[in-house]
Amino acid sequence: MNSLQTHDFSKSQEFFRDFFQSSKNNEDLNEAETRFKFIDVILTECLSWNRGDISVEKRIEEKYADYVLSLPTPKLVIEAKREGEYFKLPKLKGHKRVLKLQTLLSGNDKFKDAVFQVSDYCHKMGIQVGAVCNGHQIIAFVANRNDGVPIFEGYCVAFDSLEDINNNFLDFWNIFSKEAFARDNLIRELIEDKAPPIPSKISEGINAYPGRVHRNDEQIDLQILSEYFLEDVLTADETNEQFLRECYSRSGVLSQYSSIDRDVQKTKYEELRGKDFGNLEIRSVTTNKGLDQKFLEILEKCEEQRGLNKRPILLVGDVGVGKTTFIENLIKVDASSILKNSITLRVDLGSKAILTNDIKKSIVEEITNYLDKIYEIDIYEGKFIEGVYHKEYQKFKKGIYRKLYENKKSNNLALEKEAQFFEGKIKDPFSHLRASLHHIVFGRKKKVIIFIDNCDQRSDDDQQQAFLVSQELAELLLVPVFITIRPDTFYKSLKNGSLSGYYPRAFTIHPPSIEEVIIKRLNFAKKIVKGEVKTELVKGSVDLKSLATLLEVMVYSFEKNKELVEFIHNISNGNVRKAIQLIKIFFSSGHVDTKKIIDIYNKSGRFVIPLHEFVRAIVYRDNTYFNPNDSFISNLFEIFSLNGNSYFLQLLTLDFLQKRKSAVQITGGYVTSRDVYEYLQGNGFLVDEIDKAVGTLYSNGLIDYIAKKKEGEGFDQNKMRLTMIGGYHLDGLSKKFLYIDAILFDTPIIDDEIRGSINISRKIDDRLDNADKFVDYLFKSWKEFKSDSANETLNWKAYNSILKKDIKKIRGKVKQRKARNVEA
Repeated sequence: MNSLQTHDFSKSQEFFRDFFQSSKNNEDLNEAETRFKFIDVILTECLSWNRGDISVEKRIEEKYADYVLSLPTPKLVIEAKREGEYFKLPKLKGHKRVLKLQTLLSGNDKFKDAVFQVSDYCHKMGIQVGAVCNGHQIIAFVANRNDGVPIFEGYCVAFDSLEDINNNFLDFWNIFSKEAFARDNLIRELIEDKAPPIPSKISEGINAYPGRVHRNDEQIDLQILSEYFLEDVLTADETNEQFLRECYSRSGVLSQYSSIDRDVQKTKYEELRGKDFGNLEIRSVTTNKGLDQKFLEILEKCEEQRGLNKRPILLVGDVGVGKTTFIENLIKVDASSILKNSITLRVDLGSKAILTNDIKKSIVEEITNYLDKIYEIDIYEGKFIEGVYHKEYQKFKKGIYRKLYENKKSNNLALEKEAQFFEGKIKDPFSHLRASLHHIVFGRKKKVIIFIDNCDQRSDDDQQQAFLVSQELAELLLVPVFITIRPDTFYKSLKNGSLSGYYPRAFTIHPPSIEEVIIKRLNFAKKIVKGEVKTELVKGSVDLKSLATLLEVMVYSFEKNKELVEFIHNISNGNVRKAIQLIKIFFSSGHVDTKKIIDIYNKSGRFVIPLHEFVRAIVYRDNTYFNPNDSFISNLFEIFSLNGNSYFLQLLTLDFLQKRKSAVQITGGYVTSRDVYEYLQGNGFLVDEIDKAVGTLYSNGLIDYIAKKKEGEGFDQNKMRLTMIGGYHLDGLSKKFLYIDAILFDTPIIDDEIRGSINISRKIDDRLDNADKFVDYLFKSWKEFKSDSANETLNWKAYNSILKKDIKKIRGKVKQRKARNVEA
């Protein structure tokens, strides 16, 4: 058994020895006295559990559990019996104290009753370990299993007396101490290597899984062209300003297509506000009337407000909300009249050219190149350098080399010293850049504004370093220095990082309407393809007719098929870049019959892309089968134990988060992890599988997750909430045949008979049969789910009905198509 000897161990062992000696003379004690004199003392004084970790007389329906120990989620239930109730135990030798639970139950009625009682408590609370103690003896076992092994066929750990504990205190500590439970020592001792594994996924038996879908030359061309016309050409110098004027969309527009509550959308950045941040004021960068007035004042009156420009100004927004486009539109359109005589410097830390991890070096190089390229200011040009250091050079000439400069015969030596002086000044690139900018601001009287962009594409450490560099520039130059940052990094930095010692000004950039962004971009791309916007097209002989037609079809589909808008809006999760990527994937997907689309459109002048065709391209991408590692879609039916209830764990988590609407106004839609875990544990799920489910939902973007230190408590009060993609999975995707069809082969099936009946085929009839069997299997698993609260929240009967209707509808369409083909 893994030893956990720590600084607490020797102190605890010494205390127990004294306790053991004093307890020898105790008379027979009742249950309450047993609990007070033995269990309470042992737990707190010998096993390092805090009083706050222990709940006494915890109500479970109509009964009460004697002890529930938490870390902070419940970990152990202890049932206390009177001291005189001895349990019959076999002779325990040395460290061999792992026993078959079944052997202790036979002829041990009082112990058997206690075990059944503890097991019932553990099951109802989702706690894995239970124990029975009479003050002298303690027996612990896995009372709630999710590995398919019946509880009473498992093992237990036993100590048969206080003397046994005293003689083997290290074993006792390594099993029952708080630190031991934090490491799950007892679980590993009793279950590890004994539990049967979760069945493999059907996909593991498919040759060459996940397979590749063949793309023809036209689709490869479409991929290249869509990449060019939907992204690259939009940032080209000759089209950029026109693109901004025609395509820029204001931020902060609440979408009617979002799968999450409008109140949650409005409070996306509410968690950034709080008393902990002192005098920090956070404002939205835009209002209903345009740019925020205080933001405009920073741009207009930066010379007058130099005292306020000692700190960087933060532009806070999630990845992909359009912070770069906001900055470009600000400079070239919205604030162009204010900034026309200014030197505006934009540092793009997300540029492919910036591969170095030296953020300071990157910022210096970017600003230096920007000054030279855009404003024709070469900070390494001789005359410019002389202007920057003119005063210092004059002082230098009057110093120790004064006579050298006064003597005309020593001109060559003086020139050498002059070169050495200026060479020393430009030796450190960052110092020279600061001095150059200082000269531009105070010497040449130019208004300078600096934007450090795309920090959110770098690591947290890089973002912190970028802030420190921007702080140095702002403090020296007294000019506005804007820096983009993610909300989560902003929060962490204010609490513990680079921002913790400052009170910066911050403006939030909310996402624009995704549907508006896409339609504007598609229309602009159409203009380019048709030659209505002048730009240098792709060199060579390129047929743009197919792309032009698909752009027409996509715009028309967006106007007519609101399901399509809803899908893209929610799957992109408000990320503009991701939304555009979804369009590009559809254009070039091997799952899309572009020839059919173009032919129908050319004949009829219209074609509306069906939702299922678009979704299929996004779900499978270039794979034959669904690959969870290469898809925008998450498998909600992934299981984390051999318990059939596990199929519904992710759905129940999302459903619980969605239904907590009463707290939205106060919490911004966030629910404490404690509430989530208590709900799921109350439905019989164990902490280990809940951890895995929550981790999967978070890594796939279906939930947001933040950690905050709660005042006065010794644990992190974590919070989570539903995202748009999570809400759409819950209420949209998971109720469609297309989704079940995709994830079926990626889902372990516990029932061998059902698993054996699944046909590995891509024929539509076989796929519909497979989906029917899988949905029936899920319904059977749900009916076996012994949880009233789960049945009250997640209406799986309704889910099942919707899925069966969708499968039936598609069967009907397949039948009609076959009939038409026969007639033809």
